[in-house]
Amino acid sequence: MWHALFVREITALLGNRWSATLVLGPLLLLSGLVVARWPSQGEVDVAGVRAREMFALVGYATLGCVLILTPAYPATAIVRERIRGTLALLLQTPLSRVGVYAGKFLGISVSLLLPLVMSTPAIAACYAMGGIDLATDVFPFYAIVALTIVEYVSLSLWISCFASTPSGAIRAAYGAVVVLSIMMLGPSLLVPQGATGAIVDFASWLQDFSPIPAVMAILEGTAGAGQASDASGAIIRFSLTATLLTACFALHTAAMLTPTMLDRIRATGTMTQDRSVAARSSRRVWFIIDPQRRASAMPDWINPVLVKEFRSRRFGRGHWLVRLVAACAIASLALSYVATTGAIAWSPEAIGATMVLLQAALIILFTPSLGSGIISDEHEMGGWTLLCMTPLSARQIVLGKLLSAGLTVSLVLLATLPGYAVMILVKPVLYQQVRDVLLMLVLIAAFAVCLSGAVSAFFRRTTIATVTSQLLLTTFLAAPMIFWLAREAPFGHRTVDRALAFSPLAGALKLLEAPGFTSYQPLPTAWWTLGMGIAACLIILCWQTWQLTRPR
Repeated sequence: MWHALFVREITALLGNRWSATLVLGPLLLLSGLVVARWPSQGEVDVAGVRAREMFALVGYATLGCVLILTPAYPATAIVRERIRGTLALLLQTPLSRVGVYAGKFLGISVSLLLPLVMSTPAIAACYAMGGIDLATDVFPFYAIVALTIVEYVSLSLWISCFASTPSGAIRAAYGAVVVLSIMMLGPSLLVPQGATGAIVDFASWLQDFSPIPAVMAILEGTAGAGQASDASGAIIRFSLTATLLTACFALHTAAMLTPTMLDRIRATGTMTQDRSVAARSSRRVWFIIDPQRRASAMPDWINPVLVKEFRSRRFGRGHWLVRLVAACAIASLALSYVATTGAIAWSPEAIGATMVLLQAALIILFTPSLGSGIISDEHEMGGWTLLCMTPLSARQIVLGKLLSAGLTVSLVLLATLPGYAVMILVKPVLYQQVRDVLLMLVLIAAFAVCLSGAVSAFFRRTTIATVTSQLLLTTFLAAPMIFWLAREAPFGHRTVDRALAFSPLAGALKLLEAPGFTSYQPLPTAWWTLGMGIAACLIILCWQTWQLTRPR
């Protein structure tokens, strides 16, 4: 009987309007990349160098689409059912827990394979140019990406069992994807070149959790040609690791799908104010912010919506913010070490460009999951009606919601400040450039928050708002960079210069005089583009929020 649930999940995912995003988004993006890199004279080289370059570009873009689109829907699949009450009905049916999980898992996985299917025209064009092989390049690439989708679907469903709100599930799912796909590559950057021992083995073992090394081994042409046994080993190790993680997540999630999972009972605990004087004194010594201490009364000058967001959100309480700051401090030390050691082999400009791209990637992945639920999550949880009954104006609601998301996003920007400080110590003349770059990144983060909030005001489901925000933000920041990747073939210098003028990311790289951007002039148009984008998003958000708060 699990096939009925399988059909239900496919219909729910593909039967709405936003399903066109899964089809048209990757199709248009990948087709545009092929058109941009297609030989202008209709000729290809015998060695297939251009075909391999195009195959690598399309492959990385496909993997990026998978990382962006996969976690959103499965992360809300179970928590939304529990909130609506349909999960209790589903668990009372004759279906076994394995049948319930199999129907959901297979239905969501098959639906999310659409972005991978939409890449076949672009991959076919690369294959038609010659230089790549079906058995050693195309089929392994599709197998690795499909395995990545299956792994992240099982991970997101597992997270959905523990989440209490759809927006919290989405944030946790995207955070887990970032950890598995990107953060696992960090320790290898901290290992000195030529080092051996247990540390090197541990860093190499952590890389096996990320699909990026396996995809790089295929796209760079080292796995199929047999030029490096370590490259082909990366594919095998990731396949084994992903299969093991998928099985673990699937078994644990299926075991949790019982009627008892709906009973969330926990001890109320003892508040700090109710303890003895000695206990209060000891907790004051051991805790910077006591998680069991009653919050003080809310001052009159603080936005009540901001306080409500931080006190009701799991990672918004003070002790969680301290933990996030501590994590950012650790990341800052790691980036400082990388910047110090990398400055020996790389220029400070190249190190700065790497940090700018890292911050842009984190903003694209994290900000929509934080900002796209500020309005839609209230609709989904039924709290918007209660919020409209308060004497708060639309301006106060918008300001409180934006500040709650913006303060959390600012922690991402703080993580790289020591790295930039090291750059200034290595090359003091970069002080003004680094200052302007940080200002540009702050404005990019502000634009991402405002854009996500504006999109959130038009949707009643957090999942759809998150995916839409990520696609719009990716298009705004990364789409002009396609012209730069296709510079001189077929786009000329003037065309690339005009396209980069609308990219704030290109403006930040230009401020650092990053390699490849010194001959272009995206400034000051990029400043104006970013400023007008922030203003437009704020106007749209305020107008739509005012419309939603009007009596009906």
